[in-house]
Amino acid sequence: MARGENAYYKRLIDDALAGDSNSYAILFVSTYQNLYQRAFYYTQNEYMTQDILTDTYIQAFSNLSSIPSPRSFRVWVRYLEERYILAQLCTIDEAKWKNVATLPSPTMKERRAMYGRRAPKMHLDIAGQLLEYLFFEAGLEPNNLPLDALEEYHHYRMNQLFIQRIALGVAVIFLLHTPLWFVTPDFSVVDTTDHGIVTYEVNTSKWVSVKSVTAQMNNQLVPVTQSDKHAYSVKPTANGELFIQVTYFNNMVSDQAFQVTGVDRQAPVVEDSHLKEGVVTLVLSDDNSGVDYDAISITALTGESLPVTPAMVEGKETISFPYEGGNVDIVIPDRAGNRLHLLLSN
Repeated sequence: MARGENAYYKRLIDDALAGDSNSYAILFVSTYQNLYQRAFYYTQNEYMTQDILTDTYIQAFSNLSSIPSPRSFRVWVRYLEERYILAQLCTIDEAKWKNVATLPSPTMKERRAMYGRRAPKMHLDIAGQLLEYLFFEAGLEPNNLPLDALEEYHHYRMNQLFIQRIALGVAVIFLLHTPLWFVTPDFSVVDTTDHGIVTYEVNTSKWVSVKSVTAQMNNQLVPVTQSDKHAYSVKPTANGELFIQVTYFNNMVSDQAFQVTGVDRQAPVVEDSHLKEGVVTLVLSDDNSGVDYDAISITALTGESLPVTPAMVEGKETISFPYEGGNVDIVIPDRAGNRLHLLLSN
């Protein structure tokens, strides 16, 4: 229980012990509905339930000074009620009493569901009569404020305390996050170049959300794609100075600049070629990203695509295709997108 709620119950208990009947009444209205539904769930008898509540509150009010802590008032009253529930059940059915005594206590969710489904609420008039009897047994003057007004006051105070807890929680969260508004986290850039395609992975902070990641080269934007929650991929298409900028949700900006030199701008080269028995063989080389053999296209003048056979001959990369004369259009790309365009004719 929060400190505010603890102070609220402490004041009620202190005032009640000083003889304030209204404080006794508020302690009663803060618990009687829950105790009534709980007892009714076990007894299924309205009058027996009222007897249980009468015994419970007589015991509670006469021993209020012995409560270990104000914050435990509601739990303490519930434990007192359990004793009288078991005592009542024992007088009805010993087997039922034993069953209840050995069953595990229901969870809060189960308790709310079973109370709402099977146990009615205690009528306010009956609650008022019960409270008058409790004051009579305790030798106290009845409360001078209506019970419904005291109940509304209690609900108002509890709602007020709940709102205070929410406000305090929001304030704590805000204070914990305040430093983040002035933090400029750094980021790392890792070269993840594969197959000659220059790629950089930008890893941002896991603690501060990112608003945007941008990359520029030669005053031109370079596409940036998000590869993971805190990782971004940049693939420059030219050599030069790459400028990467990360903007965080707090509008703080972090940037890095470095030279890119590994971008492949050279198309594949034909080192040698020969025609033998109707088959053309081309010896190829590409020292950077490498020839993209799957993307090679060779098209005859008729529009027919000729089959391409790549091979490694004496340590050299070659392709072969059938040739029966005429013009043939040859396109040989590398993995970086550079293309060698040839026209073969006899």
